[in-house]
Amino acid sequence: MGPVSDAGPFSVVQCDPGPRYERGRSPREQPFWDEHAVFIDDLAARGRIVLAGPFADWTGALLIVRGEVQEVAATFAGDPFVTGGVFAPPVVRPWLLWVDERVASD
Repeated sequence: MGPVSDAGPFSVVQCDPGPRYERGRSPREQPFWDEHAVFIDDLAARGRIVLAGPFADWTGALLIVRGEVQEVAATFAGDPFVTGGVFAPPVVRPWLLWVDERVASD
């Protein structure tokens, strides 16, 4: 079985709490939320983000992003949550999409 889509490459971005992360608070309650939201909205508008969201216990976030690891890591180094210390520098790994149940079947 091979990849479902050739719209890649894809990278997984894992964002863990940084030194300024306020535990027990939602992402919208963190410092630099407005700037972070603009950053993420811009990436989404450009079709770079496939899936994204915080962990249910508010301890960071996970994103599936279109792009090579080096490019994605450089992009997310400029995320206001990262530059502001809300998130630690993210872990970025290459990812292959093999199953996508969101795709409608014929």
